Amino acid sequence: MCDYASLRSPALSVPQDEFARARFCLEPDIVLYNPERHHALAALHGENLGVACLSFMAWALGWLGYAEQARQRLHAALSLAQELRHPYSLARPLLSAAILHQLWGKERSAQEYAEAIITMASERGFPVWAMFGKIMRGWALATQGEGEQGMTHIRQGFNTAALREAKALLVELV
Repeated sequence: MCDYASLRSPALSVPQDEFARARFCLEPDIVLYNPERHHALAALHGENLGVACLSFMAWALGWLGYAEQARQRLHAALSLAQELRHPYSLARPLLSAAILHQLWGKERSAQEYAEAIITMASERGFPVWAMFGKIMRGWALATQGEGEQGMTHIRQGFNTAALREAKALLVELV
Protein backbone atom coordinates (compact mmCIF):
# COMPACT_ATOMS: atom_id res chain seq x y z
CA MET A 1 0.00 0.00 0.00
CA CYS A 2 1.24 3.48 -0.82
CA ASP A 3 1.75 6.02 1.92
CA TYR A 4 0.05 9.39 1.62
CA ALA A 5 3.29 11.21 0.74
CA SER A 6 3.64 9.09 -2.37
CA LEU A 7 0.01 9.80 -3.31
CA ARG A 8 0.31 13.57 -3.21
CA SER A 9 1.43 13.68 -6.82
CA PRO A 10 2.22 10.25 -8.24
CA ALA A 11 1.29 11.33 -11.75
CA LEU A 12 3.67 14.26 -11.44
CA SER A 13 6.48 12.49 -9.64
CA VAL A 14 6.86 9.46 -11.89
CA PRO A 15 8.17 9.48 -15.45
CA GLN A 16 5.52 8.87 -18.09
CA ASP A 17 6.63 5.26 -18.56
CA GLU A 18 5.88 4.62 -14.90
CA PHE A 19 2.19 5.52 -14.91
CA ALA A 20 1.54 1.78 -14.75
CA ARG A 21 3.41 1.73 -11.43
CA ALA A 22 1.30 4.62 -10.17
CA ARG A 23 -1.82 2.70 -11.21
CA PHE A 24 -0.60 -0.38 -9.38
CA CYS A 25 0.11 1.70 -6.28
CA LEU A 26 -3.24 3.51 -6.28
CA GLU A 27 -5.61 0.60 -6.92
CA PRO A 28 -5.36 -0.97 -3.43
CA ASP A 29 -5.80 2.43 -1.79
CA ILE A 30 -8.98 3.08 -3.77
CA VAL A 31 -10.34 -0.32 -2.76
CA LEU A 32 -9.44 0.20 0.91
CA TYR A 33 -10.73 3.77 1.09
CA ASN A 34 -13.60 4.11 3.54
CA PRO A 35 -15.26 7.57 3.55
CA GLU A 36 -16.48 7.26 7.13
CA ARG A 37 -13.19 5.98 8.48
CA HIS A 38 -10.87 8.22 6.44
CA HIS A 39 -12.91 11.44 6.37
CA ALA A 40 -10.99 13.01 9.27
CA LEU A 41 -7.68 12.61 7.41
CA ALA A 42 -8.67 15.51 5.16
CA ALA A 43 -8.03 17.84 8.09
CA LEU A 44 -4.56 16.37 8.51
CA HIS A 45 -3.59 16.23 4.82
CA GLY A 46 -5.65 19.15 3.48
CA GLU A 47 -7.64 17.04 1.08
CA ASN A 48 -9.67 13.87 1.03
CA LEU A 49 -7.56 10.79 0.29
CA GLY A 50 -10.28 9.04 -1.68
CA VAL A 51 -10.68 12.03 -3.99
CA ALA A 52 -6.90 12.35 -4.39
CA CYS A 53 -6.45 8.64 -5.19
CA LEU A 54 -9.31 8.63 -7.71
CA SER A 55 -7.99 11.81 -9.35
CA PHE A 56 -4.46 10.45 -9.67
CA MET A 57 -5.79 7.14 -10.93
CA ALA A 58 -7.78 8.96 -13.61
CA TRP A 59 -4.63 10.82 -14.60
CA ALA A 60 -2.56 7.63 -14.77
CA LEU A 61 -5.23 5.81 -16.78
CA GLY A 62 -5.55 8.74 -19.16
CA TRP A 63 -1.81 8.83 -19.82
CA LEU A 64 -1.79 5.07 -20.30
CA GLY A 65 -4.44 5.37 -23.01
CA TYR A 66 -7.43 4.04 -21.05
CA ALA A 67 -9.69 7.01 -21.72
CA GLU A 68 -13.00 5.41 -20.69
CA GLN A 69 -11.59 4.08 -17.43
CA ALA A 70 -10.01 7.47 -16.79
CA ARG A 71 -13.39 9.16 -17.32
CA GLN A 72 -15.03 6.75 -14.85
CA ARG A 73 -12.43 7.43 -12.15
CA LEU A 74 -12.61 11.15 -12.83
CA HIS A 75 -16.39 11.08 -12.49
CA ALA A 76 -16.04 9.14 -9.22
CA ALA A 77 -13.49 11.69 -7.90
CA LEU A 78 -15.68 14.67 -8.81
CA SER A 79 -18.79 13.00 -7.35
CA LEU A 80 -17.02 12.13 -4.09
CA ALA A 81 -15.57 15.63 -3.73
CA GLN A 82 -19.00 17.20 -4.28
CA GLU A 83 -20.66 14.74 -1.90
CA LEU A 84 -18.12 15.48 0.83
CA ARG A 85 -18.51 19.24 0.35
CA HIS A 86 -14.80 19.72 0.89
CA PRO A 87 -13.83 22.54 -1.51
CA TYR A 88 -10.08 21.99 -1.39
CA SER A 89 -10.59 18.34 -2.35
CA LEU A 90 -12.68 19.42 -5.34
CA ALA A 91 -9.78 21.36 -6.85
CA ARG A 92 -7.67 18.28 -7.64
CA PRO A 93 -10.26 16.41 -9.75
CA LEU A 94 -11.15 19.66 -11.53
CA LEU A 95 -7.49 20.12 -12.47
CA SER A 96 -7.20 16.45 -13.42
CA ALA A 97 -10.26 16.87 -15.65
CA ALA A 98 -8.76 19.94 -17.32
CA ILE A 99 -5.45 18.19 -17.95
CA LEU A 100 -7.07 14.99 -19.22
CA HIS A 101 -9.30 16.93 -21.58
CA GLN A 102 -6.18 18.75 -22.76
CA LEU A 103 -4.54 15.36 -23.38
CA TRP A 104 -7.61 14.18 -25.30
CA GLY A 105 -7.67 17.32 -27.48
CA LYS A 106 -10.93 18.58 -25.95
CA GLU A 107 -9.93 22.24 -25.65
CA ARG A 108 -13.40 23.60 -24.85
CA SER A 109 -13.96 21.05 -22.06
CA ALA A 110 -10.49 21.75 -20.68
CA GLN A 111 -11.35 25.45 -20.62
CA GLU A 112 -14.64 24.79 -18.81
CA TYR A 113 -12.86 22.80 -16.10
CA ALA A 114 -10.17 25.49 -15.86
CA GLU A 115 -12.88 28.14 -15.40
CA ALA A 116 -14.47 26.02 -12.66
CA ILE A 117 -11.10 25.77 -10.88
CA ILE A 118 -10.56 29.53 -11.10
CA THR A 119 -14.04 30.34 -9.81
CA MET A 120 -13.91 27.91 -6.91
CA ALA A 121 -10.33 28.75 -5.99
CA SER A 122 -10.96 32.51 -6.11
CA GLU A 123 -14.09 32.21 -3.97
CA ARG A 124 -12.34 29.98 -1.40
CA GLY A 125 -8.92 31.65 -1.35
CA PHE A 126 -6.85 28.84 -2.91
CA PRO A 127 -4.23 30.79 -4.91
CA VAL A 128 -2.24 27.77 -6.10
CA TRP A 129 -5.31 26.15 -7.62
CA ALA A 130 -6.36 29.47 -9.19
CA MET A 131 -2.88 29.73 -10.72
CA PHE A 132 -3.16 26.27 -12.30
CA GLY A 133 -6.62 27.15 -13.56
CA LYS A 134 -5.36 30.34 -15.21
CA ILE A 135 -2.55 28.47 -16.95
CA MET A 136 -4.95 25.80 -18.19
CA ARG A 137 -7.45 28.45 -19.34
CA GLY A 138 -4.67 30.21 -21.24
CA TRP A 139 -3.63 26.99 -22.95
CA ALA A 140 -7.25 26.24 -23.92
CA LEU A 141 -7.78 29.73 -25.33
CA ALA A 142 -4.51 29.62 -27.27
CA THR A 143 -5.36 26.28 -28.84
CA GLN A 144 -8.79 27.61 -29.85
CA GLY A 145 -7.24 30.42 -31.88
CA GLU A 146 -7.13 33.05 -29.14
CA GLY A 147 -3.34 33.05 -28.91
CA GLU A 148 -2.78 36.53 -27.52
CA GLN A 149 -5.53 36.25 -24.91
CA GLY A 150 -4.34 32.74 -24.03
CA MET A 151 -0.77 33.90 -23.50
CA THR A 152 -2.02 36.73 -21.29
CA HIS A 153 -3.76 34.20 -19.02
CA ILE A 154 -0.72 31.91 -18.98
CA ARG A 155 1.51 34.86 -18.00
CA GLN A 156 -0.97 35.87 -15.28
CA GLY A 157 -0.83 32.34 -13.93
CA PHE A 158 2.95 32.26 -13.92
CA ASN A 159 3.26 35.78 -12.49
CA THR A 160 1.06 35.14 -9.48
CA ALA A 161 2.38 35.05 -5.94
CA ALA A 162 1.06 31.48 -5.77
CA LEU A 163 3.91 30.54 -8.06
CA ARG A 164 6.28 30.60 -5.11
CA GLU A 165 4.01 28.17 -3.27
CA ALA A 166 3.76 25.84 -6.26
CA LYS A 167 7.31 26.05 -7.61
CA ALA A 168 8.08 22.38 -7.02
CA LEU A 169 4.85 21.28 -8.70
CA LEU A 170 5.44 23.55 -11.68
CA VAL A 171 8.94 22.22 -12.24
CA GLU A 172 7.53 18.69 -12.42
CA LEU A 173 4.47 19.71 -14.48
CA VAL A 174 6.41 21.67 -17.09
